[in-house]
Amino acid sequence: MARLAPRPDVSSSIRKLPAPRPVPALLATPAAAAASPSAALVPAELPMAVSAAPVPAPVPAPLAPPPPTAQRPLVSPLAPDRYQIRFTASAATCEKLRLAQDLLRHAVPDGDLAEIFDRALTLLLDQVARKKLALTPHPRPARPCRPGSRHVPARVRGGLAP
Repeated sequence: MARLAPRPDVSSSIRKLPAPRPVPALLATPAAAAASPSAALVPAELPMAVSAAPVPAPVPAPLAPPPPTAQRPLVSPLAPDRYQIRFTASAATCEKLRLAQDLLRHAVPDGDLAEIFDRALTLLLDQVARKKLALTPHPRPARPCRPGSRHVPARVRGGLAP
């Protein structure tokens, strides 16, 4: 679909999400609250006062299920080899991103988020590959293993070919 009708790149933006509004549990439906406002506010567990005419205990209104939310895809193709990525970040992560934009103004003058994330992921993958796969730009020659040793060389542990 993206190849047939490519869409333009989305503009970079950072926005704060609105705070979630609490849903009152006692007033589940407006019809139940309008029919008996006092019954919706009095819990059923409280003992009722004894009176001449028996008063039925109020039935708590059933909780309404939350409205269905439309799940947006996290990654959606815009055009061939172009993707829109959305995620929610903490305030600390947002501050780190703004600091990275400021520090990279000499290399990325417009502060393009896609370029900054590409650079950050490239460095992260390089760092993780060095640590996890024992990759290094200047590897030392391997020492020979002693006969009967159970030592597994890093190039074998990392799944790399000799």
